[in-house]
Amino acid sequence: MITIIAYVKHSLENARLEKARLLSEFNSRVRRADYLLNDIPLQMLSNGLAVFLLEEKQQALECIKTLCGRKVTPDVLKGMEEVKQRLGVIQQEIANKQQEHFAITSEKRAKEIQSLLHELYRQVSDSYKSNRLNKADANKFSVQIKGLIITTSVELFSSFAKEAEKQEKYRLAIRYYTQALDELKKHNQKQQYVEQIKQLQSLIRTLEQKESEKAGMAEGSGQLLDQLDDIKGSDEDWKKKNVYD
Repeated sequence: MITIIAYVKHSLENARLEKARLLSEFNSRVRRADYLLNDIPLQMLSNGLAVFLLEEKQQALECIKTLCGRKVTPDVLKGMEEVKQRLGVIQQEIANKQQEHFAITSEKRAKEIQSLLHELYRQVSDSYKSNRLNKADANKFSVQIKGLIITTSVELFSSFAKEAEKQEKYRLAIRYYTQALDELKKHNQKQQYVEQIKQLQSLIRTLEQKESEKAGMAEGSGQLLDQLDDIKGSDEDWKKKNVYD
């Protein structure tokens, strides 16, 4: 009898610990989904990725509700309702955001976004390994995320280049555009960046022409100054000659 009681207590304790572990896991999934949805700019998310994150949150909340039974908290029920509502409007949210201008203008911001995208990639991988996401969608989302990471670097270099161009620092602008170009070429195995590469090459040629014209003007200005110095020197010699005569 004592053995049976001990076994039952042990089983109950194991069940309690397993429930606590699962609740911790599901709550962690809810927090990660919220974190990514709130911090990744919606301009960078496709409808598919946004829906994926919302469904990850929804599924985790449903699991929490099942585990808690009658003791489920109002926050869980409220969270489930909010996810349901947002799933109905997320496509329009993204469409509206994509109309707004979004630029990455600092290295710090670029690193923040890339860190978020790496976390999103891990979320997709974890969902696939846990059989919550099928292979086709996992591959599709992985390709999209890798593309967004590359785009973030290209956008940063392009932003620096545009600022340098405004200041007529054409050589600096060329250097930044060249870095963006190299980034695209490095990942162009499937020829998906051909048009962007052509555009950057055209921009670089235009800037090289501007730099050449700027250098020519500077050279012409230098020659003019030399001529003025010669004239001034001749004038001084003439004045000296007249004084001594």
